[in-house]
Amino acid sequence: MLEIKEIKWVIMDKDHTVIAKGVPRNRWLIPVDDKKDKKRILYYDSEKKAIAGFTNCGFYGNYDPTKENYEKYELEAVKVELIIKEIEKDA
Repeated sequence: MLEIKEIKWVIMDKDHTVIAKGVPRNRWLIPVDDKKDKKRILYYDSEKKAIAGFTNCGFYGNYDPTKENYEKYELEAVKVELIIKEIEKDA
């Protein structure tokens, strides 16, 4: 059975309530419990790349219309394990 594990980095707030999703040029901070959101999670190969992702660029969002969304959160790079596991077909 196929199983691939990789260490990646994601951007989240310090409370781990939002995560960066979208594409590199169109990025959003989305609540982690929002199951309806279909944007892809942004993964980074290193902590430095993830940090650059939130210190050099902004995010879109609808959390606070009076200012840029990312200013509302204390963001950080979070180390994660990405697991791709094959699931057996139903018999």
